[in-house]
Amino acid sequence: MSVWQEVGDGILIRRYTCLDLTIGAVLGDDGVLLVDTSPSHRQARDLIGDLTTLTDLPVRWVVNTHYHWDHCWGNALFRTAELWGHQNTRLALLERGEDARRLVIDHLPVEHHESVREVEIVAPERTFAGRVSLDIGRAVELTYHGLGHRQRADIAAAVDLARAGFEGDLPAVEVDVAGSPFPAEVSRFVVERTYAQLRKQI
Repeated sequence: MSVWQEVGDGILIRRYTCLDLTIGAVLGDDGVLLVDTSPSHRQARDLIGDLTTLTDLPVRWVVNTHYHWDHCWGNALFRTAELWGHQNTRLALLERGEDARRLVIDHLPVEHHESVREVEIVAPERTFAGRVSLDIGRAVELTYHGLGHRQRADIAAAVDLARAGFEGDLPAVEVDVAGSPFPAEVSRFVVERTYAQLRKQI
């Protein structure tokens, strides 16, 4: 069973074996900033339970690192929070969310179909194009650095002076993915540039 791991002062991650997904949590003064929300409502409920073992603070901010289903299909269970993401993440979920659902159902074993069908696909309402700063009692900088993990929507989140941050699936682009519209060398350049800029920020 996975546990929360502290990677910086009040900055934690938890690795879930399902889809090999890492969720991030940043503790603010009066709330938690959550990085990604899991691939279904059922798993998001598990995540909410796991958060109670970490803190009594409510989730007040959610950041979607990109629009892939495994990172943001738990959004509906965090409606009371501010939902943040790149503007292209919002567009993709609104315009192609149902197409993505059909593809996911086509590729998952039948025992998972019900949990996919029950998902309400919720897009982030608060968006940005290049950079935005969130004040959660500490500074969290969200930045877009160009072409990334098979899309134009990947963002990174850097947290104040704790020297820690989140990049979603950006590291995955170091391996060329079949069908990717962006060559691996372009994606690697984006990852390296992102890391360089993150180091400057934190």
